[in-house]
Amino acid sequence: MSIPLQKLPYLAQKEVLSTMEMKEIFIFATLSKKNERLVKTCLNTKEFQLTIFPDDDYWVIKLKCLRYPGYDPEFDSEECRQNGLFLGKTVNEVLEFIVKVFQKLKIHIHNEDNIEKFPIYSRFFKSIGVKIDKVFVDRCKQGELQDILKAFKGVLEVKISSCKLEEGIQFDKTICYHFESIEITTSRYMDIKWRSDLLISLIDCRKVLLLLQIHPRPEAKFLPTEDLEAFLKRWVAGSKMEHFRTQAFDLINFPYIFESLGEVIPVRAANFFDGYRECKHEFKEDQCFLIQQKNNGPKAIVYVKYNSVNLETDFELI
Repeated sequence: MSIPLQKLPYLAQKEVLSTMEMKEIFIFATLSKKNERLVKTCLNTKEFQLTIFPDDDYWVIKLKCLRYPGYDPEFDSEECRQNGLFLGKTVNEVLEFIVKVFQKLKIHIHNEDNIEKFPIYSRFFKSIGVKIDKVFVDRCKQGELQDILKAFKGVLEVKISSCKLEEGIQFDKTICYHFESIEITTSRYMDIKWRSDLLISLIDCRKVLLLLQIHPRPEAKFLPTEDLEAFLKRWVAGSKMEHFRTQAFDLINFPYIFESLGEVIPVRAANFFDGYRECKHEFKEDQCFLIQQKNNGPKAIVYVKYNSVNLETDFELI
């Protein structure tokens, strides 16, 4: 004889729901208000991720599976329609249900090559008191980068791929962004010239990656070492940046820029997380230096690795 889930003790209810697939959980929650409250209560410690693709008003929700990394049960808007759920309802009504039921929810918005619909979703989530955690842009067209950054102010993490830049583009350095993390990857490998104004506008972002999809050719153009010196002076004067990596600079005179930064200490070895693992890193002479912000502020190591310059505040000297 089957026993209704509602009749079971709380711990038993929680155990049963924890064994269900994302599709089963979602459908179960839509059957009644009681079920909705039960899912909300029993799975309030589970982590979910909602990704929205604005071009098609398509969404997918995943249950983050910590026990088996890489296996995240999911349920999407197409399956929702096929199962006869929320027929006649707007996308916003469905999303509001998801936000209400699944408590620990990370919201991602994935744009392909335009952000025309992003403001609509941004205003909607703001109206229900929810923050957007991460935004992706697959292709950033020529001249659109600054408009995209302005549109994403208030988002925690931003990732922009295949970004086309040219020397004539000007960035408004009076605008200061405060992203938790921003990664910009350019699709061009020749005549690359990152505007120093863009770097200055990102000086108070916690984590900044400015990358190239393809390793630069010898004839590629880079920002002069003097621009790197000016950027580090801005960091020393005061910045919230904790991690920085870029391939934007000419690094031939890298060791000489530190003479103007005050008391600088050469570093030969340090422990830190390099994006893959935390381990010991050893440096050659003039490859890594310790700098510190004014008024006994945070310290950072600045080092060269391959063709990139890196800044890291979470480290341990050896």
